[in-house]
Amino acid sequence: MSDAEQSGTGAVAVVTGAGRGIGRALALALVQQGMMVVAVDIDFSDPPAAGMVEMRADLANPYSVERLAREVLSEHGVPSLLVNGAVVTPVASVTELPPDEWDRTMAVNLRGPFLMCQAFVPGMVERGTGIVVNLVSAGAMPFRSAYIASKQGLVGLTQSLAAEVGEQGLQVIAFAPGLVDTPGLREAGSLLAPRLGLTLTQFMEMAIPAERAAEAALLLIRRFARDYHGEMVDGHTILERAAAESTTADAIASVPLSASEADTRTRAQLLRDAQRVTARLQAIVDQTSVELSRLPVFARPLAKRGFRRKTGQDPDYWSRALVDLQGHLRQSDRVLISGRERRKPGHPNLLEGLQALRLYYSEAPGESRRFSRDEDAHRYLVEQSEERLAVIDSLVELLEKLGP
Repeated sequence: MSDAEQSGTGAVAVVTGAGRGIGRALALALVQQGMMVVAVDIDFSDPPAAGMVEMRADLANPYSVERLAREVLSEHGVPSLLVNGAVVTPVASVTELPPDEWDRTMAVNLRGPFLMCQAFVPGMVERGTGIVVNLVSAGAMPFRSAYIASKQGLVGLTQSLAAEVGEQGLQVIAFAPGLVDTPGLREAGSLLAPRLGLTLTQFMEMAIPAERAAEAALLLIRRFARDYHGEMVDGHTILERAAAESTTADAIASVPLSASEADTRTRAQLLRDAQRVTARLQAIVDQTSVELSRLPVFARPLAKRGFRRKTGQDPDYWSRALVDLQGHLRQSDRVLISGRERRKPGHPNLLEGLQALRLYYSEAPGESRRFSRDEDAHRYLVEQSEERLAVIDSLVELLEKLGP
């Protein structure tokens, strides 16, 4: 994209499903970035914002898409960005779902993006710049077979189109925002939650706000699109990457070294103890990752989302962070043994993060009741939680003693 397009100024975006939910939140975010947004949906309840044009279209209908494309191209030119976010999501088991609902879901969720790409991608390729983002779903869930099948089909469409356009300046990406609090999810959740043994409130607690999903999509578009051409990427990965790149390698708290000769031996022992306990906590986090992957397929994304919401990161991030901390503690030990002193800046984020991990593990037994009523398993989780909390408390105590 050109410098003007990268900044948003003068660029045109076409966003489908922009009447509400993620599409609406992203359309508004793009307007705030200075883009002119064509918001597309079959109906709208909110008035357009300044810098936004609302256009009604039935994306399952080729003639409706053809009319839409003709108007957009004649009035606004070739868009710099195409976001396919329109969706329908019926709730029913495979054996219950009427074939006409299956067909309608495929028509909107899969044929719609296909028709939109046919309409706009040739101009983007000819110009040599542009981004296509197809909103998809990363995991399966019972009672949403048509929706999941359409979204996984859209992943394949994304990958095939990316291979066709090659490296011509156009990025084609499948973006999985995760479980997002939208009117559509609430409507589906009222039917889905009871089938999963949850209340609607419990089900929606697993979702992130639409504005947060839009933030991730905007970061992908503005900063990372070239890195994910022809791939699927989830919203959490984008948010984590953005956070990591906005900080330095010192995001993990370092331990300042200011020990005198009199207390060097004591401090060195504290460092070795902290190494040992950090390694133990890393093993706990790795085990948690395994436990989450063994949950029933419908519960897996909800539980992983819960971990990220409480701790701020996913288990893989925490595992890497704890490996980094062990390395720093070993280096500090070597510095002490060699008799040199070196002061490094302190960082309070680690202790805050450990408190977030502590909250997660303290609430884990209660959260597990959402997915299992096994009392023996629950008692085991309570005991396991107590052991894990003890490890975190021990590490916090050691780091506080080693701190300034």
